[in-house]
Amino acid sequence: MAKRESQTIYTRAGLAVAAVVVLFAGWIFYSSVLTKPRLAWAVPLPKKNAGLHARFVAPGKVLQVTSDKIALYQAASGKELWSAPLDSAPVATRTRKKAAPTEFSIPGMPSMPNLSVQVLDDDEDDSLDFGGLGFGQNSDKYVKIIGNDVWICLGNVVRQFDLKSGAARLSVPYQGQLESFMSDKSGLLVVSAERPDNKFVTMIDPAAGTHKSEEIKVERGGRVFKNGDDLPGGLPPTAAVLLAQELNGRLPGQEGVDRNRTQFIAAGDNVAELQVNLTEENMVAMDAIKRTKNSKLNANTTAAGSAGLATEIFNEMKRNSGAGIRWENHSKYQVTLKRRPADGAPDWSGELKGNVELYPLKTVDVLMAGKSIHLFDKKNQKIKEHALTFFVHNRFVGDERRRDDAPCVETNNTLYFFDQGVLTAMDLPGGDVRWRLPSVWISRLNFDAKGAVYVETTTAAPEDIEYSESVAIAQRVKPLLIKVDARSGKTLWKTEQTGQECFVAGKYLYVTKVNSGGLDLSSTGGSLQDGAMHFRIFRLNPSSGKVIWEYYHKGAPREVDFQEKRILLRYDNELQMLKFMGM
Repeated sequence: MAKRESQTIYTRAGLAVAAVVVLFAGWIFYSSVLTKPRLAWAVPLPKKNAGLHARFVAPGKVLQVTSDKIALYQAASGKELWSAPLDSAPVATRTRKKAAPTEFSIPGMPSMPNLSVQVLDDDEDDSLDFGGLGFGQNSDKYVKIIGNDVWICLGNVVRQFDLKSGAARLSVPYQGQLESFMSDKSGLLVVSAERPDNKFVTMIDPAAGTHKSEEIKVERGGRVFKNGDDLPGGLPPTAAVLLAQELNGRLPGQEGVDRNRTQFIAAGDNVAELQVNLTEENMVAMDAIKRTKNSKLNANTTAAGSAGLATEIFNEMKRNSGAGIRWENHSKYQVTLKRRPADGAPDWSGELKGNVELYPLKTVDVLMAGKSIHLFDKKNQKIKEHALTFFVHNRFVGDERRRDDAPCVETNNTLYFFDQGVLTAMDLPGGDVRWRLPSVWISRLNFDAKGAVYVETTTAAPEDIEYSESVAIAQRVKPLLIKVDARSGKTLWKTEQTGQECFVAGKYLYVTKVNSGGLDLSSTGGSLQDGAMHFRIFRLNPSSGKVIWEYYHKGAPREVDFQEKRILLRYDNELQMLKFMGM
């Protein structure tokens, strides 16, 4: 009897051990395999049908636009739900009315804030209004979604498709070269031009299925460029500088000064007309490469000082090649801001100094001029004015700026604005400053549902803004992600060099990183060659910023999008869906 009981105990113990081993092995398999992204499906893209844009458009749905068709896929299986050729929509008759510049009006114009980088569905919160863009999102400027309709602007035609069925509805032609294509849920604005002294403004009302186009005469634009004689005495032009001036009509790195320009920008309840006229030109050349006080070129070099010697040599090489000049625009402009249709809104006019840009948001419009910002409501009433510590980065100004890219975000009754060195949070509608966060070269802001701001920035120091072209071998600038409490501005955590761009998808936090030959893509200045790129996705713990898992792929996608546990990647030859399990 005792022997039988002993055998029973051993058997139970063995089963328990086996169960523990199985559970442990299962946990290892789950944590190391199932919780990491794996390929769920892929759709090949022949070269003749190259992809232009792909993204999530609704829970469990993926929209893809190629050179000749538009298609909707089931996110779970990759099954094509419908597809339609891009030339299938009937082309509407072009209607155009010539008008004097002061006679422009579009009765009954629907609301049109600037393009949001998030695609908001009917049941989603539409309180986020972004000026920034995410990784690889360059082609989404041609694709807009309003309600259940997809609008595509290609080949001088704006085409409308039903998102649920793919049925082609309307095509609206426009004249001239496309300048901007803006939208919100209730309307679209197309601005194009055939000549420097005219613009075509086409308004489309999706709800009514109508459109109207007007030709508006504007003052011919132009630019002023400096010459080598205008350089300060401390910046003598090298042979390379003078050669560039002779060949290009301008100095290296110089964008020129706007003589005048007129822009039409979708701005919520109306269209904002921005007129900028140069009254006093004043471009100031600054040394962008820090000069060494005690040269090491003729000194005895030790191992400890080799980095400093190499830094000095590389900086001299850059300076001799024509680099090292940073231009600051201190010119004066007469600026006029109008609303079309006016609906009683008065015109605003004033003299401002520095580069001028208008960034329309949900309830306010931000007029930036040099080192100042001016807040306006949609009735053109000025709310507040603030001084900036630094200039705004060039990517948000002039020719380098995309129309839907801005250094500001409006969400939850707060306006966030960042120059090259400071992030400022302002309470709305009053515009008073709530807090400031010093950080150099912020590129984008992201928000979660728990009141946190994820700041994409760098480890650069304020001195790097002044000497932006200096080579610093021993002090390389790294990507930095900061989580900030939106209410107080308190820093919750930081993580360095994990990734370059951040994405919030529900309760999940991701960052992406692209390297070229062991260097960050942002450091190489090279083109996006898939074979030479190393692409990584990191899932982070939102509470701590710690890495949960890492995904690697040789070759960088053109676009990436996230929806909860699904990851959409668009390569030149393939559309891929990744998926993972886990909490």
